[in-house]
Amino acid sequence: MKSTFALKGSIFACILLSSTLACCAGVDRTQQPYNTTENKAVTGKVTIDLGTKGQTIDRSFYGSHLDSFSKLPSPALVSELGIGAIRIGGNEYDVFNWKNNLTYTKHGVKNILGIPAIVTALNTYKVTGIYQINLHGYQPEISNDSVSIKSVGLKKSFTAESAYELIKTLNGDLNLGLVNFSLGNEFEQWHETHAHTKEFPEDSGISADEYIARYIEYAVAIRQAQEEVNGNPNSIKIWGPEISASWLDWNTGNFTTDCEYHHTIRGQVTCSYGDGAFTHFIPYFLNRLAKAEKDKSINPKGYKLLDYFAFHYYPMFRQDNKNLDSIIKEADGLQAVTKMLEATRVLHDPNYVNTIDRSSYRNVSPNIIPRMKSWLKSYYPNAKLAINEFAVDSDYRTTHYHPIVRPLYIADSVAIAAKEGVAFFNNFILNSAGGSNIPWSMIEGGNKTTIFHTYSLISNNFKGTVVAAEDNLADKVNSYATETATDVNLLLINKTPVTQTVQIYLKNGTAKKLASYDVPGWSTSILKLKKSPGFLDRNFEVITYGAKEMGIALDKNYLK
Repeated sequence: MKSTFALKGSIFACILLSSTLACCAGVDRTQQPYNTTENKAVTGKVTIDLGTKGQTIDRSFYGSHLDSFSKLPSPALVSELGIGAIRIGGNEYDVFNWKNNLTYTKHGVKNILGIPAIVTALNTYKVTGIYQINLHGYQPEISNDSVSIKSVGLKKSFTAESAYELIKTLNGDLNLGLVNFSLGNEFEQWHETHAHTKEFPEDSGISADEYIARYIEYAVAIRQAQEEVNGNPNSIKIWGPEISASWLDWNTGNFTTDCEYHHTIRGQVTCSYGDGAFTHFIPYFLNRLAKAEKDKSINPKGYKLLDYFAFHYYPMFRQDNKNLDSIIKEADGLQAVTKMLEATRVLHDPNYVNTIDRSSYRNVSPNIIPRMKSWLKSYYPNAKLAINEFAVDSDYRTTHYHPIVRPLYIADSVAIAAKEGVAFFNNFILNSAGGSNIPWSMIEGGNKTTIFHTYSLISNNFKGTVVAAEDNLADKVNSYATETATDVNLLLINKTPVTQTVQIYLKNGTAKKLASYDVPGWSTSILKLKKSPGFLDRNFEVITYGAKEMGIALDKNYLK
């Protein structure tokens, strides 16, 4: 919903309350104070500090993930979404043969779109692709020159040499000019997601050392191939390790040599890498890459081995991993919506102790993004940080969450990522088939979902240089801001089912009060504050999407 406010005196002359953009009467001034005197109707205060700046956000920050098994969405819908990149990857691409476009999943052999066809589609969308390379090594091959899918065999035949050939073909022979390549997907789960390959024991995956050696070999191979194509090995960007094992505190799934379950704390692991020098996989991985760039025996030309450190996160709020209906509840039987929405703090708040998100250790502070940034700074500072898959709950059948949880959790998470300096946010997934009822989808069967509306509101309007925005509303309303040459964009996320009235101040040396705004219950709003020389224009646009637009009742019983 878009609405335009004209600030004159202490009232808003016009507020548009529907997607039809029809104008209605102004808001009563006692409910929407605009003067500098104290007014008890104001719930809280938001201060935008233009002097404290972070990274610059543009279209390239926002992305998603293609479902290769579903019909491609229309260019018009993708354009409206406002994203800059789409990842082509996932489990199916770790058993994918790019020469015959077959993948061999645990459900059998499937034919999916080949890379050239996807490149054509992405060019139509005017977005960049992030193309996954089969690091697992298994791929379906057709035996006896037969084209029958029944004659397909699964072989471990995709090697670093195959990855070299892939780049030479795509960027050399076909001259596609592809830039972004992701090495594998969630390696720590291969023994579970690809149990049908029977490469690893059911209860223990690939070791850190074996994985890192394979990663380095592939990275060197594709750099060499690209150098032979155009003379510049760094004209491609390497993404990895695409790790998702937050529930193992970002360690491998190997319980043969790397890790063991904690003797006294249920659900936690203790691990050792590099002859005991490291207790966590990520710093060990980064340290090994940095050393490999100087090791002529395995990397003769000293190729850079990583451009984007990419991880995945799927917060999960079930009491029982095996029970899809066991969404956490309060004592009165209602879902713990407030607690779930507050749990975005696992991403960045060192003072937040996690008690409900089963995807991270509980009774500790996960502090995910600052922790990742610290590891990068210490061991591999030249790589950017990317969240390359993100959705609420990792099971596609979890359709029973309260309908406000996913939209607001995602809105807050993407804003946190922008504020914390993450370079890319992949909101999983872009598309799914009609009637699939996959709760992550932004486009289902050609139709926009509530997540589409939420994400596109932010991706189209929350751009520019990140500036500080502070509020005194705890986690009831979270505020974030960006500045462009013409606007200050204030993003407000109300996690409560009641209206929260905020007083907005602009600090550019000294604080100056701008306006009051009634943030609708359970909503995401962006206030586009137009700038004029030396001051802000007294007209600003508000774009809102929340419970009202979704047809969700605002139930005060969820105020917990």
